[in-house]
Amino acid sequence: MTTGLSRRAAPRSHRLTRALAAVGLAAATIVGLAWAGLAPASAATGTALVNPVSGRCLDIAGGPAAPSGSAAQLWDCNAQSNQAWTFTAAG
Repeated sequence: MTTGLSRRAAPRSHRLTRALAAVGLAAATIVGLAWAGLAPASAATGTALVNPVSGRCLDIAGGPAAPSGSAAQLWDCNAQSNQAWTFTAAG
């Protein structure tokens, strides 16, 4: 016996809204951490900062050998020094 009800996929506008919200959360996380005075550690002795929504880590683009001033990004966690963060007195 069928009831005539069917489950429909979320409308395209809802999927776009969710995607934009995720991007906004990632950007807000990066900006907030920059204001908090966090700096990448020189060795993998700091703490990985993991986005609770995506499960990805705050990372410095270019890997452990990246020059100062390289962009921050969310990336798969990999325990490298470019994902190890420590608090500084500047924050």
